[in-house]
Amino acid sequence: MKKLLAIVLSLMLCLSACSFAAAEETDPAKILTQGVWNYAFAVEGMNDFVYYFHFYEDVPGYGGVFYAGFALNQLNFAGTWTVKKAEKAYSVYEFRGAEAPVEGTAPYTVTFCDWNGNVLDQCAFDGEILYNDMMNVYGMYSAPNMYRHVTDVETDKYADVYAEEKDIAIMDFVAEDPTCTMTLYHNGRYMDLVSMMVEGTWAMSQHEDGSRVYTLTPDDELDTPAVFTVSADSKTAHYVNEDGEEMDMVNTAAGAEAALILKGSYAFMEGLNADLTLSCMEDGTCELLVDVFGNVAALDQGTWSMGEDGFTINFVFEVTGEKSTVLNMETFAVELQYQQAGTAIGDVDCTLAVVVE
Repeated sequence: MKKLLAIVLSLMLCLSACSFAAAEETDPAKILTQGVWNYAFAVEGMNDFVYYFHFYEDVPGYGGVFYAGFALNQLNFAGTWTVKKAEKAYSVYEFRGAEAPVEGTAPYTVTFCDWNGNVLDQCAFDGEILYNDMMNVYGMYSAPNMYRHVTDVETDKYADVYAEEKDIAIMDFVAEDPTCTMTLYHNGRYMDLVSMMVEGTWAMSQHEDGSRVYTLTPDDELDTPAVFTVSADSKTAHYVNEDGEEMDMVNTAAGAEAALILKGSYAFMEGLNADLTLSCMEDGTCELLVDVFGNVAALDQGTWSMGEDGFTINFVFEVTGEKSTVLNMETFAVELQYQQAGTAIGDVDCTLAVVVE
């Protein structure tokens, strides 16, 4: 009788475990957020080139957040993601060097968006393979390929690559003293430069008025915890730490007004463009940003001044030095030729023109 009960109990446990596993496998969102999804290939005389997606289940205030690290994290993207049961066709290569792509239809569609909710691209998913044939969330050789599931990230062959995931800023704030800054990152981490450099993790709660309270917990127990309250429109914030330091901050995106803006676009890969925006602020500073599929990064910054002729703009950049605009005699546009070698997206060579409203 005892033997029979033991057998019955074992069968019940097995059925329970199988039932639980099946339930897990039917939830595509849970599957996506377990570990990472990678594609890699060997390069003679170099380390393997590794490409991967890391899906975060929930970042408060944003929902699901994704990070794409391409070519050993040299090119990266971050934004929000959703997955829904909707069939999507795919055409991808099973491995590098395959003679022909594998074509089919998967039951799920993964949608990738920028931080403002604008759709960047979509790809197919079947619970086992992420069929990445996207051309808008793209780095050289990243697509069209199969991305396979890595659940044990810490012991994987490419664990060091995953550990080097770049921090992508969601919000950046500065106090009246420009050396006092606070940056919140996509992966739930932060950097506090109010009195010294403090790094750690944040947790967020939201008030009825839309404002958000971030509780900041340092990595080092000797560092000071803080509370950071951000207004509903994300333009202002209030900082207070346990040492009694307290100050108001403003979002760096809501700083000085731009007096002039120059814009340009160039092909940084075949068929793929990067958009450059050079903002000339009223306080005499300037910043050059590059936008690749909704992911914005700073390329250069410095100062600017208007020439005596009224159309020549003189720049002194921190990275590329002195540059000046010229007047295009055919279009009468005021243009700046900007070049910078060896950036994260390769060599930049772009003509920017003053935006006339």
